[in-house]
Parts: sequence; structure tokens; C-alpha cells
Amino acid sequence: MRGRAPCIDCTLAAGQGAAGRWRCYDSVMAISEAAPAAKKRGPLFWIITGVLILGLLIAVVIGGVGYFAYQTMTNAGITPELLKSNPKFAAHKMVVVVDKDLEIVSENPDTDEIVVRSKSKGVTSMHKMDPDGKGVMMIPVTPAPESK
Repeated sequence: MRGRAPCIDCTLAAGQGAAGRWRCYDSVMAISEAAPAAKKRGPLFWIITGVLILGLLIAVVIGGVGYFAYQTMTNAGITPELLKSNPKFAAHKMVVVVDKDLEIVSENPDTDEIVVRSKSKGVTSMHKMDPDGKGVMMIPVTPAPESK
């Protein structure tokens, strides 16, 4: 380091350090060694980063919706075991649970029957799956109250 030439400022100020080094040169070397130049990133890096972040956000949203659906079905009494053992009954129960006007009074998965009550009309009816599995038969249990 002694053999190197000082910068213009040091030669103008004629200031040498205690060890015979130029002060300005020592401080410039310390700064340049401590902070290397930042590497510039190209547009391809930013495009790939943006696509990865977008993919991560989409995965989080899909996971959140799936978790919400799973929790809603579990709270309604539709379990994965029911979906595997009797998928038609589980699908019918999902339809009844989604309708806010209906509430389940009783259910029997063995005979594919669900007894529901309409909150707005006060009618209780039994929903029975067709043996062929092509539809649902609705059998009224209690008639609707007569309006005056």
C-alpha cells in the first residue's frame, strides 16, 4: 500500500498518516473493500419472481377456499366417510344444508331419507332418494298451514 499513489485530495492537502500512509487512500480502500458493487438483475429475474409470487398467492387462495369448504361440510355433518360410503346421500344432504330455508329434522343414510322442515312455510317433508338414484321424491309429512 505504500507504493501506491495518493489521490488528488491527499496530494493537495499533503497529509500523511501516522504510519506513513496517505489518509485518503486508506479510507477509500476501507470503503471499497467493505461494500462491493451490487449486482444488477435483469428483467428475466423480475419476470420469474413475479410469476412465482403470483403462483404462491393463487395456491394460498385455493387452499383457503378448500379449507373453508371442508370446515363447512364437516360442521354440516358431511364427513369424508359419508362421501365414500354413500355419495348420493351426501350430495343430497349438501343441497339441503346449503338452502337456508330448510333445516334437517332427522336423517337416515341407510334408507336414504332426510326429513326437513321449511322455516318460512312451516311444512315438514320427507326427502327420499329414488331407488334408481335419478332423483329425489318429496313426501309431505305435515301440510302447510292454511292462510286466511
